[in-house]
Amino acid sequence: MARSLGYWSLALLNVSAIVSLRHLPGLVQEYGSSSLVFFLLGALGFLIPIAAICAELASTWPERGGLYNWIYLAFGEFWAFMVVWWSWAAAIVTILVNLWFLSLTCGYIFDLGTGTMVKVALSLVGLWSLTFLNIFGMRFSSLLSSVSVAAGIVMPMVLVSVLAGHWGWSHGSASPLLPSLDQNVTAVGSLKILYFYGTMMVGYSGLEVAAFHAADAKNPQRDYGRATLISAVAIIILYVIGASSLMVVIPANMLDPIAGFSQFFHVFFAKYGASEIGRFINVILSIGVLGAVNTWLIGPAKGIFAAMEHFEFPSWLVKKNRYDVPVPLITLQAVICSLILLMLVVYSQSQERIFWILQAMTSQFSLLMYVMMIFAIRRLRVLFPQQHRPVRISNFWFSPVIFLALFSCALGMVGVFVPVEELSLRELFDYELIFIVGFVCLSLPPIFFRKKLVPTVEA
Repeated sequence: MARSLGYWSLALLNVSAIVSLRHLPGLVQEYGSSSLVFFLLGALGFLIPIAAICAELASTWPERGGLYNWIYLAFGEFWAFMVVWWSWAAAIVTILVNLWFLSLTCGYIFDLGTGTMVKVALSLVGLWSLTFLNIFGMRFSSLLSSVSVAAGIVMPMVLVSVLAGHWGWSHGSASPLLPSLDQNVTAVGSLKILYFYGTMMVGYSGLEVAAFHAADAKNPQRDYGRATLISAVAIIILYVIGASSLMVVIPANMLDPIAGFSQFFHVFFAKYGASEIGRFINVILSIGVLGAVNTWLIGPAKGIFAAMEHFEFPSWLVKKNRYDVPVPLITLQAVICSLILLMLVVYSQSQERIFWILQAMTSQFSLLMYVMMIFAIRRLRVLFPQQHRPVRISNFWFSPVIFLALFSCALGMVGVFVPVEELSLRELFDYELIFIVGFVCLSLPPIFFRKKLVPTVEA
């Protein structure tokens, strides 16, 4: 099969996998113009070190499998499987985060009110509808995912920047875009910044995704370094433009911390008496979010299914239908998502708190994967010192890059225990309990399944 992906294609894969509209509004609402400083700090402390690590690993071992293959070479099959499992667990929570984001977007379209049960109903309908449609193969999934890149990323970012530019020219900026020194000191002094730093790192995570397409790259040894650099710069620019645009139209303290982009279009067009245009754009935005949900629903499930075949999982769980879809697995995935969502609704009175807990769980699983990747590159340097590395972190920079990446991951993993809201002691206990129980329950299953014994063939 011909290799068709150049470095621009790989860079676009990274950008489409990483850039998300849901990460920006919460940070902007909490810290205003200081959030721009944090985006740059997050890029320096996390995105750039991880980009350098991914570039070295992907160009040195460009075989299919990406992250799984790197961990397998460094630590063996069990830890490689654990990383894939954490990826699937992160995907389960990401599905829920995107569904909640979708339900809030629909609220701006149809004026459905603010009731929690309405959001839950919309989330469950979206989840099970997509699960059912995916049973019939990848044709629908591929089409929706392609549309979602344009509707969920390209169109909103272009529109937001253009409309914000027009608004700023006509009305001035609703919030100052340049932070003062006092603002930055106050923001850094708040423990909540640890939480937002963790979720911001998740907003920057995904540079390893292009490595799964190594077999389709024209020249992976040469192109991964270029693609990583291009995508890292593009992601930083897109996030800074997106955050600045939100603040131009909506005062930071009035921004919806979850559905800020839907609010942006609603406010902008309502100002000009064209609310129906705002609704139409939010419909397109919701299609994009639906595509993102679909991508996370089927992709990681297929990845974990491939790894499960090497372990003693129940036979009914490792079956595919005639469309090559692991139906029992994606059905179980939908059941788990539904149970988590209902549990959160029962134990949490705040819609925003539901979203923050889901974000925290996503951060924890994602950062665990990156910690393993950081340890893997160090171990692979020891195990394979003579391996040709087309892209190589110089020995002078290697230790600082590793330290900075580990330090950032540690900050993020600690930060998720710091709630965004001011909570009473009982509410704080519930928050931590829900987070810990959810994290442990999603983490433990692989421990109970042994590696399959491969029979030896007699000579």
